[in-house]
Amino acid sequence: MQPNSFGANLKRLRAELGISQVGLADLSEVSRAYIADLEQGRREPGWPIAIALAEALEVSLDEFRKEGGPAKRTPRGRPKGG
Repeated sequence: MQPNSFGANLKRLRAELGISQVGLADLSEVSRAYIADLEQGRREPGWPIAIALAEALEVSLDEFRKEGGPAKRTPRGRPKGG
């Protein structure tokens, strides 16, 4: 597993589900600040936190081991009418 891949995968999984950091904090009972630190690679979680996040996201712990970059950014704001 690459350094900080946990954080990149956490951010990707959260974004895929359309959950904010605050929403994930509520679901997992992990503070929003800690989630932000994980996503930015400033911290690595212990087992209890990793399990709580996986359960909140309804994914296997293996999802955090996948290699890859951060989630694709989606445009903010209202969609353009056409």
